Amino acid sequence: MTALSVLDLMMIGEGKTFTDTLDDSVALARHVEAHGYKRYWVAEHHDLPGIASSATTLLVQHLAAATHTLPLERINEAFDLMHEGKSIRTVIKY
Repeated sequence: MTALSVLDLMMIGEGKTFTDTLDDSVALARHVEAHGYKRYWVAEHHDLPGIASSATTLLVQHLAAATHTLPLERINEAFDLMHEGKSIRTVIKY
């Protein structure tokens, strides 16, 4: 099966705020994760009006925190995901 990915330009739509756009991106990331997509890309553009993705390091951390949560008892699985390059950031909540 072909691995699918999404490229999110994070465009701020008419009548929307940065927060609205961030919320929409979180919803999209969760949706594509639930449907088996393998990658979620965020475009990085600076000084362009209507684009919310100028600080991708922060955005990726926010999106990563909103997706793929594992309980503490599955900590070894989380380390395996990091080792395999399938997780770029892990937050341990206990």
